[in-house]
Amino acid sequence: MIVLRGFGCRVLEAAMRSQQHQQQGAFVARSVFPCTAEAVRPARDWAASVLRQAGGGTELQAETCALLVSELATNAVLHAEGERFEVTVWPECTIDVRDGSRKEPESRFPGDGEEGGRGLLLVTLLAQKYEVILTDDGKISRFRL
Repeated sequence: MIVLRGFGCRVLEAAMRSQQHQQQGAFVARSVFPCTAEAVRPARDWAASVLRQAGGGTELQAETCALLVSELATNAVLHAEGERFEVTVWPECTIDVRDGSRKEPESRFPGDGEEGGRGLLLVTLLAQKYEVILTDDGKISRFRL
């Protein structure tokens, strides 16, 4: 069962699209990373490289992809359960970061002096679309550039 939450998304349409991708195996590339701070940079660099080489993205999209994967992978490392997180690059510049937590990310509005807490804000501002899909074993944070 897939439960979908997102910012301005159509629940039925997105759930159907997600199921279609799973059935068709239509992703460009997928990689699994250990749930450690040291894995964030390789995940970010891997996703940007795939987008550049095979995903049809521009250089600006690849750089934005790197930033957003970094933010979502950091959230997975800091807040998710499990020993790994997974990054999938789909056609049309769509990227998933999957982790083992069913807890939905919450946007924060940190003060001027705070270092963290701006990751989801960046994702929602820079992505064309951002959504969170709850699955039986965790969640998928998906963005499209």
